[in-house]
Amino acid sequence: MVIVVNRRGPVTACHVARNPLLAEDKRATVKGSEPLSEVPLVSLSHSCLTMNLLLLAMGLILLGGPHALHMGPGDPNFDEKLVKGKWFSVALASNEPKFIAKDTDMKFFIHKIQVTPVSLQFHFHRKVRGMCVPTMMTAHKTKKKFQYTVNHSGHKTIFLEKVDPKHFVIFCAHSMKHGKETVVVTLFSRTPTVSPDVMWMFKKYCKTHGIHASNIVDLTQTDRCLHARH
Repeated sequence: MVIVVNRRGPVTACHVARNPLLAEDKRATVKGSEPLSEVPLVSLSHSCLTMNLLLLAMGLILLGGPHALHMGPGDPNFDEKLVKGKWFSVALASNEPKFIAKDTDMKFFIHKIQVTPVSLQFHFHRKVRGMCVPTMMTAHKTKKKFQYTVNHSGHKTIFLEKVDPKHFVIFCAHSMKHGKETVVVTLFSRTPTVSPDVMWMFKKYCKTHGIHASNIVDLTQTDRCLHARH
């Protein structure tokens, strides 16, 4: 930070870069000290612009709420059709404990995904009183890419997030009930298990969305209704 003497008090380098009048004295000095070396205005201006852009981005995230955290796949031109086919539920995380409890009947185990021009169709098995019951959930496409809505046990917004169509995919669902937001994150794999690197990446993703490590469940250690798959 560069400080110059000003009747209105100290000013930062950003003020100098933005105000040519303050820059007329090219050798800015601090009262009672030796003259400071010249500071290129172009460099100062670029630094200030970068800082302002970062602050703006942070502000937009805060104003946008949790949805602003969703960036979708790394490739903005990713073809959603590539997520079709058979999958295995590998990990589950939520900020709401009832969705990850050991004996809960709210766990869904993926079997396959079908892609239509207007939706993603998730074919699951659900444990009900120890029985594996097939069920389907339709996520309707929205005007926003990689974002879907579901009217299943209340309104939900689902985001297609990180994906390697030959190996894994992460979906994140948000729902609001009685003023409380619930976040559920799922990791699907093309094989019954995933590599430690993929699991680490999933845990890191959950952490960035405010889900504690204790609320992440490794489903490979549970009965995922694999015997019921056809």
